[in-house]
Amino acid sequence: MRAKCSTTPSRLGGITKPSKFRARGVYQPTLNTTRTANTIRKVDRKSTRTPADHVPLRICLLSYRSNPHCGGQGVYLKNLSRALKDLGHAVEVISGPPDPQIDRDIPVFHLPALDLYNPEDPFRVPTLEELMEPINLMEWIGVSTMGFPEPFTFGLRAYLFLRSRLHTYDIVHDNQSLSYGVWAINKKAATIATI
Repeated sequence: MRAKCSTTPSRLGGITKPSKFRARGVYQPTLNTTRTANTIRKVDRKSTRTPADHVPLRICLLSYRSNPHCGGQGVYLKNLSRALKDLGHAVEVISGPPDPQIDRDIPVFHLPALDLYNPEDPFRVPTLEELMEPINLMEWIGVSTMGFPEPFTFGLRAYLFLRSRLHTYDIVHDNQSLSYGVWAINKKAATIATI
């Protein structure tokens, strides 16, 4: 069955979205650099093969908290990284504690944090040495004043870690931190966010 699809140009400069369609399968918009209406390609859900014009991307996945057992971020990170790797992309994961359970063929960089929401030692008091680090101090003050500073402090740590490496990635994908650090990354590298 052929899809009946009408497209309307969006404000995103050449990316179109289907306004109506009837068919099975997934539809992916194609980017048209001439900024006119695009065609929509049908992608078979069962196939893991990529189109002939596929160019592998270097993708960095960010997650401020990657608990593999609750909350969803760790599960999302594991499944997304595996799917992207299976499509032929080079994937690296940058995560705060707790550590994600990612397949061994995908590199994981663990960013240090105070981990003040650790269920084994919740709301622990950091040492003076730990508080000498400005980002740790911000994290501790945030928790002590009933805030939730982890996304903010993870974003700063991620930016400091990535700023000299951003040229090695085609895209950075942030998972829910939406912080000033990720905003700074966005100014230097293509960035998307999952909320």
